[in-house]
Amino acid sequence: MNASRHYLAKAYFVGRKLISEIMAQVFRYVGKKLARVDGYTKVTGLEKFTIDIQLPGMLYGRILRSPYAHAIVKEIDTSEAERMGAVIVTFKDVPKVLFNPRLVSIHEVTYRDWLVLTDRPLYVGEPIAAVAAETEEKAQRALEAIKVKYEVLEPILDPLEAMKPGKPLLHKRIYLGDKEVEVRNNIACELRYEEGDPDRGFKESDIVLERVYRTNRRYHMQLEP
Repeated sequence: MNASRHYLAKAYFVGRKLISEIMAQVFRYVGKKLARVDGYTKVTGLEKFTIDIQLPGMLYGRILRSPYAHAIVKEIDTSEAERMGAVIVTFKDVPKVLFNPRLVSIHEVTYRDWLVLTDRPLYVGEPIAAVAAETEEKAQRALEAIKVKYEVLEPILDPLEAMKPGKPLLHKRIYLGDKEVEVRNNIACELRYEEGDPDRGFKESDIVLERVYRTNRRYHMQLEP
């Protein structure tokens, strides 16, 4: 038994070495130790990032975001922030043009339902105003000077509950292309795929197990590290 393990281990390392030699001859980069192009500048602190760029007349921005998952902005007072010399843009100043933030290839899911700035935030962190000032400190102080009164609404946290009749609609109007889509029971689009006869399959099964599974949001095959 010990002899067999010895030969298996030896064969493994010989095979691994052979594969490495083949890869070294065939591939220019795969299987080789390469220095990161930006490694030296990053470890020495010489790398330039976006925050390091300063241009003549450049302004600094801040976004005022909703602290509530579902609310209506009843009042917004930007007078104090404006007295600080900042420029303020709220949902009152931008057109109500809906857009689609999703990068998907399925046409039905490309409906437009987001606003750049909104007075009816539907999640914590949704933008309702933006600030621009000559320095980061001024922009932050102006942001904190904006006074907002919210009417806090019941958040919809469960998608299955949200689809039940009588639940408040989160989106009153959405658009697919140039066509306005009617939203019912908070269902923006519905795609059905069927194969075989699942109802018959359940009836003919000796045992049927029903479970609810939940996962976090997943993205596939992204390139970023």
